Amino acid sequence: MQRAIEMQERIIQTTTEMKKALMHKLFTEGIRHEPQKQTDIGPIPESWEVIPLGEFFQVKHGFAFDGEFFKPSGDYILMTPGHFHEEGGFRDQREKTKFFTGDIPQDYVLAKDDLVVAMTEQKSGLLGSAAFVPEGNRYLHNQRLGLIVDLDTERLSKQCLFHIFNLPHLRVEVAKTSTGSKVKHTSPTKLRAVKVGIPPTVDEQEEIASALSATQQKINVAANKKAQLQVLFRTLLHELMAAKIRVNSLMFNPEANT
Repeated sequence: MQRAIEMQERIIQTTTEMKKALMHKLFTEGIRHEPQKQTDIGPIPESWEVIPLGEFFQVKHGFAFDGEFFKPSGDYILMTPGHFHEEGGFRDQREKTKFFTGDIPQDYVLAKDDLVVAMTEQKSGLLGSAAFVPEGNRYLHNQRLGLIVDLDTERLSKQCLFHIFNLPHLRVEVAKTSTGSKVKHTSPTKLRAVKVGIPPTVDEQEEIASALSATQQKINVAANKKAQLQVLFRTLLHELMAAKIRVNSLMFNPEANT
């Protein structure tokens, strides 16, 4: 069982490094094989422009939900920075999930595929991380997250913007302007002030996003398998401790879970 978990960890690590390399190549060289130009954020394709993110969207603040109504179960889940992977994307909190059972302002119920950004760094590397909301009428927009609204989709693809939020350059700039010593915070104004290189057409943006999303999907599959194996391992360990099963009754092939 441990071998199978370690195997998934290796897949995640290797594929994550591949995605970082691919992201760097795509956002510095593009996909059109055109010459590069030097800018204040580094080399980008000649046809691209360096533009502040604020030209494309607004960021909506979340709501301060009362902790008195946090429960271990319920109809609505409080979405927090803990729901983000450091490299971007949604993370299932599983047993750590917080549910909210109080009165809910409807303006703060998130829709499926809303793009949200971690504005508070509860864990190193989370500040500025982005994720899509996986399910509508289920997750709540709390004060530690920013919701991307009024996005100019004729100029910038939402899928491409998701990956832009996870660029190392952007993360460094967000961290530089953050406040707080132990727990870092950013703001909509500071986030929107960050400059990035933008492909000139939405079609090119979508092609870049598609290539990165395909790689991310491989990471997600391995991460889900790892999580399932960890749950199974804990269950088996509990049953072993309770003498419900014996070691010699377990037959497990780690190769079957790759």
